[in-house]
Amino acid sequence: MHRDCTFSGMLADAGAALDAVVDAGSAVLVASSLGCLFACHLAQERPNDVQGLLLVAPAVEAFTGWSSSSRCTVSGDRLVLASEYASTGRYELPLSFRHEVLAAGLPEFSQPAAVICGTADTVSPEEQCTSFAEARGARLRVVDSDHRLSDACALRVIEEELLRLIGG
Repeated sequence: MHRDCTFSGMLADAGAALDAVVDAGSAVLVASSLGCLFACHLAQERPNDVQGLLLVAPAVEAFTGWSSSSRCTVSGDRLVLASEYASTGRYELPLSFRHEVLAAGLPEFSQPAAVICGTADTVSPEEQCTSFAEARGARLRVVDSDHRLSDACALRVIEEELLRLIGG
């Protein structure tokens, strides 16, 4: 596992995890928040291994390296992301993470996808998720929840969409 928090390192880790399961056939990738960035890139890079995507509260701003985010600042060589979900009130990544994301470009994929977002999500606002889903032809489900999407109603919707994507 990469501990350097680079985009390429994290994407390699996600690819290794996919390698561990694709022997049994293609997979539906389930990702949340920043993980959706990696799931979408894997779907683009490995279309035969990814049969679908379930994107839960995708951190849409991450797809553009937080270029226009009011939650993001640069401090030296660090990208600082304000978040009420972090115990310290912020997450930090190397500034090179942003550069790698921008160089990789927006991922395009053709697999069926579902996007689930919460009406009270301040990290992945409903408007951003809606635009993201519509631009990719993904099914959109909006629930009364925050970024965690961990209440019973949200979990039920996540389960429904996963079953739909796997054909169950």
